[in-house]
Parts: sequence; structure tokens; C-alpha cells
Amino acid sequence: MSKELTEKQQKIIDFIRSYIERNTYPPSYDEIALHFKMKKPSVFDHLNAIEKKGYLKKHAYRARTLELTEKFSVAKPDYLSIPILGKIAAGIPLLAIENIEGNLKVDRSMFKNINSFALRVKGDSMIEAGIGDGDLVIINMQPVVDENEIAAVLIDDEVTLKYYQANANVIKLMPANPRFKPILIRRGTKEVRILGKAVGLFRKF
Repeated sequence: MSKELTEKQQKIIDFIRSYIERNTYPPSYDEIALHFKMKKPSVFDHLNAIEKKGYLKKHAYRARTLELTEKFSVAKPDYLSIPILGKIAAGIPLLAIENIEGNLKVDRSMFKNINSFALRVKGDSMIEAGIGDGDLVIINMQPVVDENEIAAVLIDDEVTLKYYQANANVIKLMPANPRFKPILIRRGTKEVRILGKAVGLFRKF
């Protein structure tokens, strides 16, 4: 154990390292708090202290970006383990453990952005875009997308995958199947948030 770290800080470092070894991505603050039965402000205090001592790097405003410095670093495998989201619970951070139903292992060279997740498609509203029921769509987490890009969009606490269009007054979520109607949302009437852009597709035959 490093003399610079307290016993609790060492345990947190050990947990982060073992979590990365199992999953290839770091734990969330919520998962650290749950594991150690701590409140999140205490987790932040410990992580800030560990970062000041040079054993950890944090990246503000991004999920799951805790990075161990060279002393405790984990060798990167040839694959990424991308979390598969199930039903998203209202008020719960996107990649919190409550929302994750499993992991998808993919070649690291295919998706270099660790800030990604997989979404299981329900229904065939995007069938003409080549996306069918049961497919796993890889989503790159980003708060904005270009016009007519396929996006995962959170409407209140429900997620939909559609072509995204918007103007000053209305958000349009367009299907790729003529049997489905567009979703039109007047700004200010519902909570609408872009979760990310569709960048890949996995399908079982």
C-alpha cells in the first residue's frame, strides 16, 4: 500500500482497478457509493483527495471517466465492454447500475469512444434504416446531433430511436417505416434530452 493513501482510499483504488479489469470501463460514482455504503459527497471527497495525490484522474461532465494513473493502471484488453441499457429509471444517471442489463464486448478498434452504450431496439419503426426489433444499437453519448441523424432520445423517462429534426418551436422524431407516425413535441411541453448518436449495430441471426 502506498504510504500516501489512507486505508479507505487504497480500498477505493483497489475497487476501481478490479472493476475496470472485469468490465473494461470504470465504475460510476453511484456504484462506488453503493459498494462502500457511502454517500456520494463522501465519495467525491475521497476521489478528489486521491486525485490530488496523483493516483487518479477525473474528467468533469462525462460519465464513467475515472482513470487510474500509471502506478495503478490496468492493461487494456483488445475489446471494449459496452453497457446494455434496459429500461431507464427516471432521475437515475444514465449509466448507473440500475439501468444496465448486461454488457456487449466489441473489438476496441471498432469503437474507440469509451463513452458509449448499447440500446436494445423494440419494434420495427426504424426498419427501413436497417434497424430491426431486438437489434443492439451502439450509441455514442453526446448531447447534440446533426439534423436527420439517428439519435437515442429520452422523452420524460422513455427512450426512442429516431431521425432527429428540430426547429425553434417543435422537435420532430421521424421513423423509418411508413406505418409509423412522426413524434412531434412542442418545446417546453415535455422533458426531451438527446442521449447520443447511433454509430453501430449488432444483430444475432
